[in-house]
Amino acid sequence: MARDFLFAGMIGVTKLYAENEAEHAKNPKKYEYTEDDTAILEYETHLKGIKDRMLTKTGKTIARERSDFMKEFFAQFWKEVEGKC
Repeated sequence: MARDFLFAGMIGVTKLYAENEAEHAKNPKKYEYTEDDTAILEYETHLKGIKDRMLTKTGKTIARERSDFMKEFFAQFWKEVEGKC
């Protein structure tokens, strides 16, 4: 997860969240990136599935653990955005 935010900062992303992200995350193949994107959208469109693309046993184990953590973190994030907690 930290890498997601680090990457976003390196490319100049300044927003934590954008109103349209939930919609873009539902249809990532139909979405083209803009300068208004955030690290959250990167997670929703790319990082969620990275664990399924690992090749080694060790890579799969590490990716699964990180994926579980990110899933919990972002589930809580969306609850807070929607005012449900």
